[in-house]
Amino acid sequence: MTLGEIIKQYRDENKMSMDAFAKKAGLSKAYISILERNYNPSSKRPPEPTLDAIAAISAVSYTHLTLPTIY
Repeated sequence: MTLGEIIKQYRDENKMSMDAFAKKAGLSKAYISILERNYNPSSKRPPEPTLDAIAAISAVSYTHLTLPTIY
């Protein structure tokens, strides 16, 4: 499942528009659209989501995503 599919599923389950989701996530509506379509028109390739985007749509904080893993 791509990040875009996860975002779309979340929006559908929460009856949230793309605009509302973008505002809640602190990201642009255009960026959410790129993620959902899994296509960046500028590069003609799938987008490379930022950690901010991943943290915004998950229960995982940005800090947790950037902490080093200790084994």
